[in-house]
Amino acid sequence: MGSDAWIRSISPFVLIGLAFSALAALAAFLIAYEARPPGSGGLVGYAAALIGLGALSMRRARSSDVGPEDRQPKGRYGFVSRKIQIDDIHRRGISITLGIVDEALCEMEQWANGREQCSVLYRESNTLSTEQRQRLLGQIMEMRATIQGLKDVLDLQERVESAIDAIRSKCWGFWEYLVELKGRHLSRYGDVPVELEQYIDPQVDRLIQSLIDISETVRRI
Repeated sequence: MGSDAWIRSISPFVLIGLAFSALAALAAFLIAYEARPPGSGGLVGYAAALIGLGALSMRRARSSDVGPEDRQPKGRYGFVSRKIQIDDIHRRGISITLGIVDEALCEMEQWANGREQCSVLYRESNTLSTEQRQRLLGQIMEMRATIQGLKDVLDLQERVESAIDAIRSKCWGFWEYLVELKGRHLSRYGDVPVELEQYIDPQVDRLIQSLIDISETVRRI
C-alpha cells in the first residue's frame, strides 16, 4: 500500500487527534526545556521525553477510533450494558435463584430498619446497632444494584408473589403441622396422658378451623 493510500485509510478523527497531540506535546517540551534547572540535562533528555509523550498520544488516538458498535460499556459493577441472549431454561433457573436471594434481602432490610416482632410464642430480638444497620442498608443496596444489572443484561423475569396466595399457602401448610399435635399423633413420643389428649384435641381443632376461616377470608376478597 502506498503512502497516500495508507494516509487515506486512517480515520480523519485520528489524524486530527494526532496533530493536536503532537502540537501540545511540542509546546510542553519547549516550555519545560526553557524552564529546566541548571545542570538538569540537555536537549537529548527532553527529546526522549517528547517521544514518550508522542507514543502515549498515539495510543489514546487509536483507542478513540473504536466505533460505538465495537464498544462494550461496563456498568457500575462490571456488567456489560448490552443484552446477552440465553435459553429460557437458564433464564428461569437464574431468575428463581436470584429471586430467592432478593426476597431474603427484603427481610434483612426490615431487620436493618428496626423490625422486632413480638407475639405469643414468637418474639424477635433486634440488637443491631445504628452503625450495623447503616452498613447493612448500604450492602443491601449494592447487592440489589448487582441483581438489577443481571436482570437488565440477561432479561430476567421478576417473581410477583400474591399476598392472597401466600396466606392461603401458609394456612394449608400449617394445617398439616397442627394435625400432628393431636393426642393420637403425640403418642409417637410416648404415652399421652388422657387429660392432655382431652384438652389439646379441641384446641387444635379450633386452630385448624381458624386457619380455614383465614383462607376463606382472603379467597372472598
